[in-house]
Amino acid sequence: MKPDTNYYPELRAEMARKNISVTMIANDPRIRRTVSTMSMKLTGKADLLLREAIAIKQILGTNTPIEILFQTKTTE
Repeated sequence: MKPDTNYYPELRAEMARKNISVTMIANDPRIRRTVSTMSMKLTGKADLLLREAIAIKQILGTNTPIEILFQTKTTE
């Protein structure tokens, strides 16, 4: 099954705008996770900790509120 790369659509859009990959986030000293683990967290397959979400927001350098950045996609 293909990972759901649109689990956090605003986060993915911001990552694209800033040209920041999952690998770059995973390797950041504030995160320090394997790429596989970070990918699972960003696709909803594993829980994302609040401190990780805050660190990701800092890595992205965005003013987007964390509630918007990590809003999950809605199912219709």
